[in-house]
Amino acid sequence: MADVTTEALQAVKSSLINFQSDIDGMSSRASSQVDEICSECSIKIRKTEKDVEDTEVMISSLISQIDDLDFKLKKANAERADLEEQIPVIQHNINETRDAIAALNHRISELKNQLANAESDEQKRAIQSAIDAAYKQLAGLQDQEYRLQTQLKEAEDRVAALGQIITKLKAQKASCEEELEYQKSRCYNLKNKLERLRSAYNRVESDLSAYLDAVRRFENSSAERTQRNTGALDYCISKIEQYESTLL
Repeated sequence: MADVTTEALQAVKSSLINFQSDIDGMSSRASSQVDEICSECSIKIRKTEKDVEDTEVMISSLISQIDDLDFKLKKANAERADLEEQIPVIQHNINETRDAIAALNHRISELKNQLANAESDEQKRAIQSAIDAAYKQLAGLQDQEYRLQTQLKEAEDRVAALGQIITKLKAQKASCEEELEYQKSRCYNLKNKLERLRSAYNRVESDLSAYLDAVRRFENSSAERTQRNTGALDYCISKIEQYESTLL
C-alpha cells in the first residue's frame, strides 16, 4: 500500500514538473507574440501614413497644375481677345487701302488720257511726272495692302490656334480638377482610416500589455505553487520512505 502511495505521489510530482516545464518561458513567448502583433500594427499604420503623405503631395501638385493652367488660360484668352479686337481694324485698314488703290488707278487712267491729249511738251512732262508719282504712290499702297493682308492672316491663324490651345487647356484643367476631387476624397478617407488604426492600436497595445502582465503573474504564481507543491510531495515521499524503512 505504501509503494502504491509513493508511486502515485511520484506521478503527481512528475506531472507538476512537466506542467512547470510547459509554463516556464510562457511570458517570454507571449512577449514575443505581443511584439510581433505590435510590429504588424505599426507597419500598417506607417503604410497608411505614407499613403496620406503621398496623397497630400499629389493634391499639392494638382493644385499647382490647375493654377498654372489657369494662368495659361487667362493669357491665351487675353491674347485672343486682343487679336479679335485688332482683326476688324486691320480689315478696315485693308478696305481703306483698296479704296485708295482704286482711286489712284482711276486717277492714273485720267492722267493717261490727259497725256494722250496733251499738246505741248511741257504739259506732257508735267502729266508724266504726275503719272510717275501716282505709280510710286500706288506701289506703296500695294505694299501696304500686302503687309496688312499678311498681318490679317497671321492674326486669324493665331486666333484659330489659340482656340485649339484654349480647348486643350480647358480639357486638361477639367481632368486635373476631377483628379483633385478624387484625391481629396481619398485623402479624407485615408486620414479617417489612419485615425481609426491609431485608436485601435492604442486599445490593442493596452490590452496586450494587460495580457502580458497577466501571463507574467500567472507564470510567477505557477512557479511558486509548483515549487511549494513539489516540496510538499517530496516531504510526503520522504516520510513514507522513512516509514517503510522503519517497518523493515
